[in-house]
Amino acid sequence: MRFSAGKVSEEPLPGAAAWRDFWTGRRYAGGSPVTAPLDVLPIHVRPGSVLPLRPVVPHAQAGANAPLEIRVYRGADGAFTLHGDEGQALGRPGKVFG
Repeated sequence: MRFSAGKVSEEPLPGAAAWRDFWTGRRYAGGSPVTAPLDVLPIHVRPGSVLPLRPVVPHAQAGANAPLEIRVYRGADGAFTLHGDEGQALGRPGKVFG
């Protein structure tokens, strides 16, 4: 498959609920068609979503002390449990936060 400069993809968002564009924050209604250039991954987030994010790192240990960004998308109730991992061994439970 080859991608051409300037080409776009257009797909409808599922459901009737509202969505937010992860990159721009723009609001879309469910079922709305969304146009995105092929060189940008279209990511849309539902209201009430909670996204814990860390910077991109070459391996898990490299990001162990990286700052954690928590993005909360208001507009609906949401909850999450954050599991910590010391990154030293497989199968050992980490701390649970939240």
